[in-house]
Amino acid sequence: MPQIVSTPRLRELESHAGALPFARSKSDRLEKELEAAQRKIGELERDLEKLLKATAKELADGVAQVREANQRTFDAQTATRKASDKARELNQEIERLKGKLTENPRPEPSGVVGRYLNQTGAHVDITLLVTDTGRRGGVGSRIVDLRLVAGCTGCGEKNEDDAVLSEGVYDSPDARHRYIRDDWNGGRMRRWAQSHAETCRAVALNNAA
Repeated sequence: MPQIVSTPRLRELESHAGALPFARSKSDRLEKELEAAQRKIGELERDLEKLLKATAKELADGVAQVREANQRTFDAQTATRKASDKARELNQEIERLKGKLTENPRPEPSGVVGRYLNQTGAHVDITLLVTDTGRRGGVGSRIVDLRLVAGCTGCGEKNEDDAVLSEGVYDSPDARHRYIRDDWNGGRMRRWAQSHAETCRAVALNNAA
């Protein structure tokens, strides 16, 4: 026999049937929103992957730069250490040559009236040249020409121009002393010799043998 559905139940079924199109429409909308959200998630994941790759590259570049800087620093320190070692060796060699100069002093040249030592111990000598003119004074004194010259036994540089030749002088210790001590002659030559000795680093090899 046919089943009899009560009126309330019938109204309930009719109500559900009427709501079905709305539920289906909401379901379709939710599916679209879900698809859009999934697409957005995919875009975000791709952007994140790109960002991670870029960050990794920047990090790798930074590490490479740090390594390069460390290498340059190490190279600079190595070069500085080598330069210091070389300077120490040169100073030791200079001291050794100075010691030899002390052990084997250069014989006093005739007429040397002043001596300075350059930075390696080589001599910068001021020499008085006395030239006999062959003439004699009233009491038999020699008449001579006086001249000062300076020379460095290290580099070989000479100065023969700063002192004026004194001609026709009655030769005597006092006359020589006045000529040597005179500020125009001896003074200029002493200043040249001292200035040269303060800057010259040449070694007199013949003295160090």
